[in-house]
Amino acid sequence: MADPNFDREEILRTWQVFRQPGEVLEVRIPKAGRFRTISGYFDNPTDFAKWAGDVAEDNSNPFSGYYFTINPVEPDLLTRSCNRLKKYADTTTSDADIIALHWLPVDCDAKRPASISSTDEEHKAAIIKARDVRQLLIEDLKWPAGAFVLADSGNGAHLNIRIDLQNTSDDVALVRSSLEALDFSFSDEIIQIDTTSQNPARIWKIYGTPTRKGDSTPERPHRMSRLLEVPEMLETVTRAQLEALAAMLPEPEPAEQPKTYSSGQGFDPVAYCQAHNLQVHHTKAYKGGTLVVLEECIFDSSHKLSACIIGWPNGMKSYRCRHNSCLDKHWRDAKAILEPETRNQGPKQDRTPPKSEPETEKTLANYPMLLDLTKATGRIERVNPITGEKEADPITGEEKVPKLTLSPSKASAAVTDFMPLRLSATDKKDIPKLWHFNAGIWQPDGF
Repeated sequence: MADPNFDREEILRTWQVFRQPGEVLEVRIPKAGRFRTISGYFDNPTDFAKWAGDVAEDNSNPFSGYYFTINPVEPDLLTRSCNRLKKYADTTTSDADIIALHWLPVDCDAKRPASISSTDEEHKAAIIKARDVRQLLIEDLKWPAGAFVLADSGNGAHLNIRIDLQNTSDDVALVRSSLEALDFSFSDEIIQIDTTSQNPARIWKIYGTPTRKGDSTPERPHRMSRLLEVPEMLETVTRAQLEALAAMLPEPEPAEQPKTYSSGQGFDPVAYCQAHNLQVHHTKAYKGGTLVVLEECIFDSSHKLSACIIGWPNGMKSYRCRHNSCLDKHWRDAKAILEPETRNQGPKQDRTPPKSEPETEKTLANYPMLLDLTKATGRIERVNPITGEKEADPITGEEKVPKLTLSPSKASAAVTDFMPLRLSATDKKDIPKLWHFNAGIWQPDGF
């Protein structure tokens, strides 16, 4: 098939949408064959459109893609190649060279083998997905409708969202979390939202240039990238609105008593849904675990394909619905509905045997007295226990009292019957073990 042509006016429009006066961008063509990398820096829209259009028009060198840095570049880099392109470029824009984060770049693309173009069906599905994402962000998270620039990447869809952040570690992390939240909420078995576009120096398609992956065939043709829907006046998504999106990411919640619902270990969300009559739309792998997308939300049946249950690889579990009204709903809330019998249960009972209560006079009466464990073996002179002096008994007048000696037979019986410690028979290592009698059972103390 013939390759798509280029559109110089659309290339110029790319500058007008994505750049403010005085800002600098890099044009880059990676994997440029024998030229390795072609690169140049521009602050002039006319030169940008000319050079990008000329290289796209050159059919003798049909490169796979033509890109620009979506965020503004440090102006000093203009001197690397000022308003022109050069071949064999050995230095390009790094993340540290970006002066601000002005765009959240959302790339919706069909899942397919690498280095081939999408089918018409896959291409259409990606554009529909981008519109779905935009609709939810506007309706549920109240993002301004004028913040979205919808584009055709040639193989899928770009949803470019205007933001205003700094190139700091915190703001870069917020961009990353926002893309991960979109991936979590919208990626399915057909369309994937790319999270690798999170870095500040991300290069992005120059609209109006062709996209060539593999050979162009009737089933998987090459196409020209183009802008689809651009608002008359661009609005900006606030940091707070981005944070609300990032909050949609689920956090693992511990399972009180992990159960096995399949031949595997731990929590299986698919089997759990089957056991609780939850309709599953599809499943996908998610961060080493399994994510199950439900046909409808547990808390609001009008929320279709927006809720999920996650089984994490460590046995923890999560419930999440991407609608704003459900962002405060978690696994414990879902479990209270799905397993009402556990709703009023208190904390997990401690299976550790209770500690012995202090002995009272009543309980002490059950134990033998000292006299019960002795026998008389003669008589000795009585001694006053306070003064230590010999003294007759003040009541009987007796000067001598029985001499009591511990009876081995009585004492051994008392130890067996009443004392809370005993030595066990030696174990396999011929080491005696000390056992502790508590709560009606004998337990090894381990010392």
